[in-house]
Amino acid sequence: MKKNKYSIQSVLSICFACLIVFAGCAGFTEDGNSLETNNSIDINLESQFAAARTTQIGKVDVGETESTITIIHEQIGACVKKDSVFKWDESFYWGDTIKYYCSFKGDTLVLTDSSINHDTGLPTYTSFFFVGGTNGVLDGIWMVSPCVSYHGDLVCWDHGVTTFIQIDGDKIEFRESQDNFDYMSSGFVYNLFSFIDRKPRIDYSVLSQADIFAHAMDLEYWTTQDDFVINSKTNRNMTFTYEGRFWTLNVDYVSRSDSAVVSLSSGNATCQWHYREINRSSRELCREEFEEYLYSTYWYSFDTYVWNYKNDNYEEFGSCINRIQGIEKN
Repeated sequence: MKKNKYSIQSVLSICFACLIVFAGCAGFTEDGNSLETNNSIDINLESQFAAARTTQIGKVDVGETESTITIIHEQIGACVKKDSVFKWDESFYWGDTIKYYCSFKGDTLVLTDSSINHDTGLPTYTSFFFVGGTNGVLDGIWMVSPCVSYHGDLVCWDHGVTTFIQIDGDKIEFRESQDNFDYMSSGFVYNLFSFIDRKPRIDYSVLSQADIFAHAMDLEYWTTQDDFVINSKTNRNMTFTYEGRFWTLNVDYVSRSDSAVVSLSSGNATCQWHYREINRSSRELCREEFEEYLYSTYWYSFDTYVWNYKNDNYEEFGSCINRIQGIEKN
């Protein structure tokens, strides 16, 4: 079994096939007071959870004696390519585990991961916080706090994505609300501005590396370093001027972490970027017709396993932008 360390972000985005096993914590007692960060969090969890999008469902096995939580990531079945033919391998199994220490501080559930610092040889502790439930009781709806304690130092962020978990007996469900995520400060916009700012604009690869689901930029960089002027901005729409030309950028459609449609307009011309990426092996996509979009292979027992699917029109999108700027002809 392969073992890796995961951040809480990877824990909250594991595949639907994973099995999550909880041991202990059910009868654990209160340790101190609630985190001060809880005071600023609106914990109307039932309505927020109901409106959020389900991202994952798993199982929970609660023990009574241990104060630890063990999460087991599983991939059951995988897409295999052999002799240029794709097929779904039902027998494939991959598993990974990570253990957290569990405690309660007031109404806050605390999961602490320990690892060894390779420079000092000493243990390093990282704690993740879940708020809104009941002290000493795992069952209920919990919201992931935007704060992490790393070796005693509290680090907080606000990227506009709220994650919830609901534990109900032997079941667990993960949900996400992305209503406030700032797509206009994402890696996609950073790379788009970088592409627009390049001359000549013949390298489309910068657009293929764009991540619209990751917070990556401060718009002030572009307005102070280059000829970009931000005229208006929301989390899904922006108007800006570059070298005297007025542009409108809009997120037309988005499904958190897997697909998006974005439009960039200037004058009467509109360029549209389509993107879909699935970072897990999928039976539905395990077909020859999707071969050009499947990548990230893994070799096992002389077979080639395919894990990821990505389909976007970055070259067409970049060429369209160049035509608006007069760099390419129709």
